[in-house]
Amino acid sequence: MAGLLRRSEFLWGLLAFFWSVTAAGALYYLLPFDLDTVQHLVASLAGVVLLCVPLGMGVMGIVGGYLTDRYRARPLILTGSGLLLVGSLLLTLKVHSLTAAVDLAWRLLLVGIGIDLFSGPNQTLLVSVGERETMGAASALSNVGARIGSVCGPLVVGLSWTFLASFSIQMSVGIVLIDGFAALTLLFAWLAVTRRSRGVSSEEGPEIASDGRAHAEVH
Repeated sequence: MAGLLRRSEFLWGLLAFFWSVTAAGALYYLLPFDLDTVQHLVASLAGVVLLCVPLGMGVMGIVGGYLTDRYRARPLILTGSGLLLVGSLLLTLKVHSLTAAVDLAWRLLLVGIGIDLFSGPNQTLLVSVGERETMGAASALSNVGARIGSVCGPLVVGLSWTFLASFSIQMSVGIVLIDGFAALTLLFAWLAVTRRSRGVSSEEGPEIASDGRAHAEVH
């Protein structure tokens, strides 16, 4: 495991995954307060709105693997993390005031699409960094990151609320924290993808040079 963590592309990818889970956990911690106190939705409708995130994840889960095989993981990682940030920023405009359930629903659907469009390809990237023998360790580290992130998101938001008396300020700070988590997801995803691209290019360079020398020797 230590060997994997010393690989920067794995570490950045793992941190991106951690922040994405942290953002999702914090969002699910904040939303029930908003739907009840600000939006005044009945429990049945609030439940339907909350289901938009896993619905978006489920929809992308069906096609995410196909897209990864066809277009490779790197562009999907950046697209998914970007959609997560865009969705959370769009939610920032609505959680402070009364709005239609549909307006919340499509924003949450976008967040769910972004999460799953990022998570699947990022997991592919993580398990492909090391050797075949390290796949189990990579999966275990990803699982640990997910568990810690699911705790840290609500914990950070809850702790910040203990220092704030006004409910409206609590909502504002909470959603800004979620935006920050989403921004960190995109940042570390970009670092992982660019580092991986450089690694692939550096590996291909010597191979091309050796092929050229072998071709010259034949002639």
